[in-house]
Amino acid sequence: MYRCARYLEAFFDAADKVTSDDVELLLLLNDPLPEEVSVVERRISGGRRYRYVPVVERETLYASWNRGIRLARGRFVTIWNVDDIRFPDALDRQADFLDDNPGVGMAYGDYYLSRVHGAAPYGICHELEYEGNERAAESRHVIGCFPMWRRNLHDVVGYFDEQFGIVGDFEFQLRCLAHCRIKKAPGILGVFYVGDMGSGRLSMSRDRSGAERTCVFRRYAQWARIDLMYLFQSFRFRSGMMKLDGGWMPVTGCGIGAWTRFFSRFAVVVGIAAFPYCLLRYVKNHIGWLAGRALLFRRQAYEKIDVHEEGEDHGR
Repeated sequence: MYRCARYLEAFFDAADKVTSDDVELLLLLNDPLPEEVSVVERRISGGRRYRYVPVVERETLYASWNRGIRLARGRFVTIWNVDDIRFPDALDRQADFLDDNPGVGMAYGDYYLSRVHGAAPYGICHELEYEGNERAAESRHVIGCFPMWRRNLHDVVGYFDEQFGIVGDFEFQLRCLAHCRIKKAPGILGVFYVGDMGSGRLSMSRDRSGAERTCVFRRYAQWARIDLMYLFQSFRFRSGMMKLDGGWMPVTGCGIGAWTRFFSRFAVVVGIAAFPYCLLRYVKNHIGWLAGRALLFRRQAYEKIDVHEEGEDHGR
C-alpha cells in the first residue's frame, strides 16, 4: 500500500465480508501518512484477521510482496491490491480448489474490469486456460491480478525479482511453470481497477513495461518474442541476476536452470544470430501500423492539394 487513503474504506468494506475464518490479511503500508494510519487503525481494531505492518521507507512493489510472503503464516499466499475488490467467497474458493488439486501449485481465475473505482464494471477479463495453451503462456501474463499459490513454492523457485516494477509477476509465472502446474479456478474472483490511461500509474508506462518484458524474454532465451524496439532499453535490467533484499543473486539460485542462465548471459552473441528473424517478426507486428500511418499522410497530402486548388478557383 502506498498513498492509498481514497481506497482504504472500500478495501476494508470488502475485506470485512470475506467468508473464510482461516485467513490472515497482512497490511503493508509504505511511508504511511497520518490519514492512512488513522483509517487503518480504526478499521482493524478488534479484528483478528488483520496484521498491520508499517514500512517506514517506501520500497518497491515486489519488495513489499516479498516482505509479506516471509511474514505469512498460512499454507497459501495471494496478493490483494488495495484498489481492487475480491468477492467474499473468492479466497475460500481458490483455497478449496488448491486442496482439491494437490498437483497444482497456483490457481488463478477471471475477474471484472472497472475504470471508475467503486462504479459498476464495464467488462470481464477471461484469462487464458493454461492447459492446452502452454506455449501461449510462455509469452503472456495469464495468472491475472488474483493468483493464489502454495507458500512452499518459494522454497523451490525463490521470490519475486525486485528490480522490476511492472512485470515481476509475469516473470514469476514463467519460473513457476518450470516447476509446477498452474490451473484456472472456476468462477469470477473479483473486480480489477484498470484506472485511467492518463493517471500516471507505473503499470501504464509502455516503455518501462516493454523494456522489462524484453529483459524477461532474454532471461529465458525466448529470442523470437523479443521486441527490438525495447532491446537496448532492456539492458537497464539484469537478465542473469535477480534482486532480493537490496542485493543480487544469480538466477540459478531462484529455480532457473544453468542452461537458461548460460544463454541469458550471452544474450548479445545469440541475439546476433536471431536478429534477422526478430527483424522480420518486428516488421510483421508493426506493418499494419506503418501502413495506416502511410495512408494517413497520403490522405492529408491530397487534402492540402484540394484545398489549394479550390482556393485558386475561388480567387479567379
